[in-house]
Amino acid sequence: MIAAEILLFGEALEDVANQRFVLRSDSCVPLHNFSYIYNYVMSSSRNFMDSLVDVKGDRYHPKMSSIIPKDKWRKGSKWIALVRRQAEVVVDDDIILPVFKKYCKRRPPIDPAKGKQNIKLQKQHNCIPDEHYVQTLLAMGEFEGELERRTLTYTSWNESKAKMEKTGWHPVTFRGRFASARETMVAVSGPKYGGKYLHSLIKENLGGTRLRHTLTNVVIPTFDIKRLQPTIFSSFEVKNKPSLDALLSDICISTSAAPTFLPAHHFVNEFLMEKLENSISLMDVWLLIIR
Repeated sequence: MIAAEILLFGEALEDVANQRFVLRSDSCVPLHNFSYIYNYVMSSSRNFMDSLVDVKGDRYHPKMSSIIPKDKWRKGSKWIALVRRQAEVVVDDDIILPVFKKYCKRRPPIDPAKGKQNIKLQKQHNCIPDEHYVQTLLAMGEFEGELERRTLTYTSWNESKAKMEKTGWHPVTFRGRFASARETMVAVSGPKYGGKYLHSLIKENLGGTRLRHTLTNVVIPTFDIKRLQPTIFSSFEVKNKPSLDALLSDICISTSAAPTFLPAHHFVNEFLMEKLENSISLMDVWLLIIR
């Protein structure tokens, strides 16, 4: 997730006119019109980001201490709005990110197929990097005085202790008052739409166009649900990673997938005689650029 955010910020920084860089979830619903939101964001010269001292501190790895002191360890939402100067700090970082890659990793989920091996795996140190990285990076750079210390999004967390023990922390989904049980079951059981018509339109319009054929440089984030990690299709990296040069139609279908609306997309990059097997669904982070 962090790698995807850095690539998105880096691409957006290429345009000197971009002054605000906002990460939001595809599940967010705007409560005001664009003019209101634009004026709200631009009225402050600070970053909108909650950054809290992680009192519990169980995600902090002691081996980080040589680079990241524990008193600089921060936690907060990944839905942030940065000014240009701090977006540049994130993109240019080559000190804090390597530490996170090494010591801040999400513990693998329980896999029934692994049996007793799960006991050992669940003893591994657990860390959620995207809830700590930017906050800790700016704390290390002494930029905390430039924070509004609040986000632009509201999240209602499920606080039922019994449910937390079984499912972990997840935000509440706001639904209509009279949403039927049938609608709920459909949402849980699979995607709402098959996507066949959308897929046919995309393939018809893009034909054999590949990532290397784009007229401008693009960065398209997707998520590999088999490997549980982001897959970033960047025209910058095609020369160094030919395996990324897939059909643009496959990439577009992959990034438009969403678990409850459109199915995941599987494709093979036959052009390179090399399999790039990806079951990809929509990555729940998008970059909104405000000039």
